[in-house]
Amino acid sequence: MCMSFSRGYAFIVEGETEKVFYIELLKYLAQKYHVTLERSYDADLHEYYFWFSIQDKFVIIKLNSVGTITKIPNSYNWFCSQCIEPYSPDCIWRVFLCYDTDNYVPDISKFHKGDWAFLRSSLEKSGAVDLFDLDASADIEDVLLQDLDGVCRYLGCKKPDKLLGNSGKKKMISLYKKCGKIYHEGTKARELIKSLDMETIIKGDIIHLHHIEKEIFQKNE
Repeated sequence: MCMSFSRGYAFIVEGETEKVFYIELLKYLAQKYHVTLERSYDADLHEYYFWFSIQDKFVIIKLNSVGTITKIPNSYNWFCSQCIEPYSPDCIWRVFLCYDTDNYVPDISKFHKGDWAFLRSSLEKSGAVDLFDLDASADIEDVLLQDLDGVCRYLGCKKPDKLLGNSGKKKMISLYKKCGKIYHEGTKARELIKSLDMETIIKGDIIHLHHIEKEIFQKNE
């Protein structure tokens, strides 16, 4: 790329469903703020990124799905090789760490200790000026189910009085099954996610998604 980026945002997420969700959220916010996202691929064709211009400045967004929460602390190498090293030192990078707090434990202190503390320290030392925790004691399916009307509309079923299951994923599986369908995660969940009302999900605030809107699309530098 020939342009020089002034701002960069790195999203480090657990799994493919989360990655798809954040991609669709970014697309929605871009449309809301009348920003045209350009999509490109990295050399390995696995990780892709967006870039756009706002107020005559170029912004780049990169996303990395690590597979499981235990691998998030190992994502420092990705940040260095894919975010810091390829671009100008004038590009200011900020990182969104997107994860659930495991088994619905509300105390997230363990995510600031040990390997996690090392990750945070390493990211800051390598050039990340801010770290944002998009943490939730819930599955990504809990986030999607905040727009239950939208999920049911997508499935073509009546909104149930009660969802069955002790986690968002189990609730989603149960709801799909009730409609005679099978719930698939990852990229196969894209059409469901695209059909949902992102404003309802943002306002539900299981995850503080308004930080993304404020930081990327409302920020002026």
